[in-house]
Amino acid sequence: MAEDPRRQRARQFQRRHRLIAAALGLTVIATLGIITQEPYSDPFLASTQPPWFLYPLEQNAHRRLAFTSADFFSVALSTDGQTGWAVGSDQIIFKSTDRGETWANVHDGDGPGRLLSIAFTDDGETGWAVGDAGAIFKSVDRGETWEEKDSRTNENLRSVTFVTSTDGEHTVWVVGNRGTILKSDDSGEAWTESNIDTNESLRSVTFTNGGQTGWTVGTNGIIFKSENGGETWESVHSEDGTVLHSVTFTEEGNTVWAVGAIGTIFKSDDGGDSWNLVRREVGETLRSITFSTDGQTGWIVGAGTVVKSIDGGETWISSPNNVLGSIESGAFAADGRTGLVAGRFGTILKSIDGGETWKFRVSTGFRSLTFTDGGRTGWAAGPPGVIVRFSDEGKTQVVRDSGNVARIESIVFTADGQTGWGVGENGAVVRSTDRGKSWEISFEPRIYPQRVAQRRGGRTFYDIVFIIIERLGLPGRAKKSTKRYAGT
Repeated sequence: MAEDPRRQRARQFQRRHRLIAAALGLTVIATLGIITQEPYSDPFLASTQPPWFLYPLEQNAHRRLAFTSADFFSVALSTDGQTGWAVGSDQIIFKSTDRGETWANVHDGDGPGRLLSIAFTDDGETGWAVGDAGAIFKSVDRGETWEEKDSRTNENLRSVTFVTSTDGEHTVWVVGNRGTILKSDDSGEAWTESNIDTNESLRSVTFTNGGQTGWTVGTNGIIFKSENGGETWESVHSEDGTVLHSVTFTEEGNTVWAVGAIGTIFKSDDGGDSWNLVRREVGETLRSITFSTDGQTGWIVGAGTVVKSIDGGETWISSPNNVLGSIESGAFAADGRTGLVAGRFGTILKSIDGGETWKFRVSTGFRSLTFTDGGRTGWAAGPPGVIVRFSDEGKTQVVRDSGNVARIESIVFTADGQTGWGVGENGAVVRSTDRGKSWEISFEPRIYPQRVAQRRGGRTFYDIVFIIIERLGLPGRAKKSTKRYAGT
């Protein structure tokens, strides 16, 4: 007997609805799975490593930059430019083995202290890193692993340097707060303290290749010189109120350079016995100075600037392509072309043209990204009040760097790209009306940022809600925008 058509249609209807409900359920489950998926720990294996279904597929994972929220304070580069190292807050150490293209975290300390300086031998085999509370670390495997040494001091150590003897042994010097100078004659295994007549904070130290003549600089413009391998030190310069951050030499120590706060550059032509002021520009803080082997090309890095000389330091010219603010250290390979700079907010940039242009190699924690000109121009905003412009030619330029805004959380442009706004965490709003060439603070804190945290899949997501009680070109209209980002 044939089935009643009405009952047959009812069963088909029920079957169809069950299939639809199952499909919707699978869609919801898959969506939730995607939201809670964590990136694979090794992005280069993310699309092939079993079990593949536990991780997102990342076909362009090799292009993903390393990310860290740490501040970097010092960077070193091997003579051939192949290997680079950077140290920073929380005793973090990053390493690159491909000329600064990609970076990996090789060391995290147990405490909250900073590592403030790093140095490696020319072959890149042996290195030392020093920092807060007397921390000294040594590596003998190209920076893969690090062993802490007993410095026998609790002072913050700010700079490390070395010379290599003919028998391959390394003599190492370290300077720090309260006139601390340490010396090791056995490649950094044991340390003894040298005497110096100062209580100032020593910020940098260097020695000639023979290891007999050296200089150290620090707060209140002090410069000390040693001519007996650091056993004793003589004061050769001081200047109240000036902080000198870095010292280096050329011509086997006949010419010596020191740089520091308020754009200060000092030079000595007689081995550091007397010093002349070469340049001073209020507003700049120069953190690090280095020269090529022949002493003709020099670079100085500082707060958002790279200053370069190609005539042995006779003239200095700022790079036309600014780098991100708060740069702390710079290093160049022997070829004078490959260079690295590192600084706060996880900044590492690389140059392959002698410091003329720079590209980000470690993510700096930008909070917002947008594009104009049909995708040919990109804009990134983040700490510390920085707006960066990226062109389709690969060039990077900081178009705004201000300490007035702690962090810019969101950036947006009109459709024609003429006008843009950026919203900062501390309540300020910046605006540009000339296609991003210049930015000004539109108005001060009448914005109330509210941060709501939600935990999902082991990660914290923040909803940043800015309620702007002010005009954005529309009288009487209040604006509200939401920015979501992942945090820890």
